[in-house]
Amino acid sequence: MKKYSFLIVLIIFLLGCDNHPKAVEVTKEEKSELEKVETFEKTDKQKEDSVLTKWQKKMEQSKVGEE
Repeated sequence: MKKYSFLIVLIIFLLGCDNHPKAVEVTKEEKSELEKVETFEKTDKQKEDSVLTKWQKKMEQSKVGEE
């Protein structure tokens, strides 16, 4: 009975040691792709801001009731 309990504990311990999360390594290619995505997001945000400011200026210049 002691052998079986020792064997079960040993198996559970070994299974528990195997389940450690492994570090995710980001390759150089993935880093460059992530940088490209970030620059696209920045340029999209800049475009949105420029369009927004353009329309805000137009709204400020125009008056309600003007044709």
